[in-house]
Amino acid sequence: MKRALKAAASVFLVAVILATSAASAIAVAPAAIDYVAFGDSVASGVRGGVKEASSDYGYTDIIAADLKTAGVLGSFSEQFCTSGMTAAKLAVSTSVLNDTASSEYKLVREAEIATLTIGGNDLLAPLYTYLKTLGSGDSPDMAKVKEALTAVANSVNDGTTAPGVERDIETILNNILKANPNIKIYVMGYYNPLPIAAILTGVDLDAPLKGFNGYIKKAITDVVSANPGASITYIDTMAAMAADSSNNLVMTDIHPTEAGYKVIAAEFWKQIGLLVPSSSPVTATPTKSSVLVNGKAVAFDAYNIDNYNYFKLRDIAKIISGTGKQFEIEIDAAKRMIYLTSGKAYTPVGGELAVSANTVSVTTSLSEWTVYLDGKEVKLTAYLINGNNYFKLRDIGSAVNFGVGWNSSTSTISIDTSVGYSA
Repeated sequence: MKRALKAAASVFLVAVILATSAASAIAVAPAAIDYVAFGDSVASGVRGGVKEASSDYGYTDIIAADLKTAGVLGSFSEQFCTSGMTAAKLAVSTSVLNDTASSEYKLVREAEIATLTIGGNDLLAPLYTYLKTLGSGDSPDMAKVKEALTAVANSVNDGTTAPGVERDIETILNNILKANPNIKIYVMGYYNPLPIAAILTGVDLDAPLKGFNGYIKKAITDVVSANPGASITYIDTMAAMAADSSNNLVMTDIHPTEAGYKVIAAEFWKQIGLLVPSSSPVTATPTKSSVLVNGKAVAFDAYNIDNYNYFKLRDIAKIISGTGKQFEIEIDAAKRMIYLTSGKAYTPVGGELAVSANTVSVTTSLSEWTVYLDGKEVKLTAYLINGNNYFKLRDIGSAVNFGVGWNSSTSTISIDTSVGYSA
């Protein structure tokens, strides 16, 4: 088991600034991110083709390093990462998270994010069984390798292996959520670890692995369905690893090379990076375009950032309330969470659709509140401007499913609740 690494956050980030108007005050400040990794040798960082002790630097370490570089890493632990770990064993070891007096419970309870990589050892058991028969320096018998890889491929559909992993992953995820219902969990889908061996033996591993990943996705779906509001994201690594398999993997080792781990980390970062404030401030310019809502002109306080228009969420909720696309807003300021309920009339709190005389461009950074729609997390890009969150209009339209249009000849933005969203 690898060491647990604790690093103090390098900076104190700016405090939350709430506007005097409760209606528009959905303001945020990024907090330090405590990160706990769970999984097997791929999570702990065993590197393909490398035997020295320093080879235990994998994708989880890269993610932690990226968070530290961004100035938001609070702590990083690989306490739950062990080479050779199976889904069944991890399901048992994470049961300690049900003990509120344990240090493990406290570790996860205080964490903001977790990554999970598990199931590979369960699937590859037939291959490991054969490899254990080889003595030091023995060359593998390709006929035996083919037999083992065929057994691996067949185990996905044997009615036992993959369903068992699915159940164990559900147990692991539920154990984590019991300790911390608000933690964001990122679960890795597996890549083809032996593409060259598969070609040489004529055994198709891609299709079985896609099927195996389907069981991982099913586990996530079932847990989220049973835990409304849970944030669990599937991370697909197969295509990215296959794009340059000769560089990302070695023929005789299932573990990624250093380059391979960077590829996996990059796939995780596409999602985890959304939690990190933009390193470069951007300029927000007051929107000069006219806005039509169901054909009627409406004045908004809005900003344009990189050619996209950003509006206050409460303003949009107020103006479309009473239509088929209406939604209610509830806010948990302590947890920095926004809950949207579709189909429910919006309850005004005062200050909606107030228009300022401000015509000055401002510098801004990404907002970090989490948004849920009907119990499921949705990705809405938002920026903090003058103490308020401004959300990308097209993101709101896509999530709530109303039409968003643009007429360049008249410089007019349109919102149409009679139609669905179209990119």
